[in-house]
Amino acid sequence: REILEKHNNDKKSEAVKKLFWLGMIDYNSSVASARANDFTSAIIHLKNMRNRLEEAINIEPEFYDAYLPIGLSNFAFAEVPAALKWAANLVGFNSDRELGLQYLQLVSEKGSILKTDAQFYLSQIYSRVIIEHQEADKILTKLTKNFPKNLLFNYSAAWIKYELNDLSSSEKILGNILASDGKNFSYIISNSHLLLANIFFAKEIYDSALVHYQLFRDNRVNND
Repeated sequence: REILEKHNNDKKSEAVKKLFWLGMIDYNSSVASARANDFTSAIIHLKNMRNRLEEAINIEPEFYDAYLPIGLSNFAFAEVPAALKWAANLVGFNSDRELGLQYLQLVSEKGSILKTDAQFYLSQIYSRVIIEHQEADKILTKLTKNFPKNLLFNYSAAWIKYELNDLSSSEKILGNILASDGKNFSYIISNSHLLLANIFFAKEIYDSALVHYQLFRDNRVNND
């Protein structure tokens, strides 16, 4: 942040990029604060992020990447408890669920730096919040085609195939994940065992289900 703030450049494109990266720093700082349960600090960082990115958009409306953090914050805060919304309103931070979704769709279609990020976020919103599994499946099919070795995209694709009751496709994807060198992605590997166990359970192949439930239990990162 200090390096960016000391770097003065009057060129329009450089000014927009500077605002964008400062805004992204504020966005990441808000995530860190929220994970530390410091919600006041998180809201202040989000407010600063929005001010910087809205200024960047005012200068260059077609700098589409700047819409992503604004869209995410709009959508996320539309889903939080009323007490947290009240705290956000105190510092002038308002949320609009539909606008947030529109911004995510915009970046997923026209973004540059954050286009792939927007597509993945959008797939998760469709699969976990809005519950439009067919739309999530379309996005994840494209992502896994473009990034076949990305384990996160593949796990998400397997999960949505499971939700769509396409158990064979989900099982095949999970088999590829577990056969990969995923030692640095312990959450994905352990949860792949859990999802695969659920598939075998649904198919009434209980011995195989038990094996993978035990593998999940022994290697779990979360407490599902």
